[in-house]
Amino acid sequence: MEVMHEPASDETAAESLKGPVLVVDDDVRVRTALSTILRSQGYEVVTAASGKEALRYLKYNPPPRVILSDLVMPDINGPQLRMEMERDPALAAIPLVIMSGTHDTRAEAFFLNAAGHLSKPIHLAELLAVIERFCP
Repeated sequence: MEVMHEPASDETAAESLKGPVLVVDDDVRVRTALSTILRSQGYEVVTAASGKEALRYLKYNPPPRVILSDLVMPDINGPQLRMEMERDPALAAIPLVIMSGTHDTRAEAFFLNAAGHLSKPIHLAELLAVIERFCP
C-alpha cells in the first residue's frame, strides 16, 4: 500500500489537496491509472492492492472521503470488504463505490448498499462525477 501525493511546492499547496480517495484494486494498472488521473485533478490518493490491505489501512489511518473498490479480488473481494466495513460504524459511514468489468455494477451497488458504481473501462467524466459527489 502506498500513499501517493501530487508534489506540492509548499505547505499551502499540500493543504489544498482534496480527498483522500482510497483506490482498492488487485490490478496495478488500474490503481496506477486511477491514481494518476485523480492526482492530476488535485486529489490525494491512497492505494491498496487488496481488500485485506484496505482494511488494514482503514484500521490505522483517518478515514478517506470515498473508497473506489474493485468487485472481484483474490483475498477479500468488494462484497466482503463492504461487510467488514459495516461491522464498524465509523467505517460503515465511508462511501464505497464499486468498480467491475465483469459484473452488473448497478445491481451489485444496490445489493451492497454502495454509494455508487463504475463499469470498467471507466470513463473519465463518470469517474470525476462520482468522486466530486464525495470530495467537493
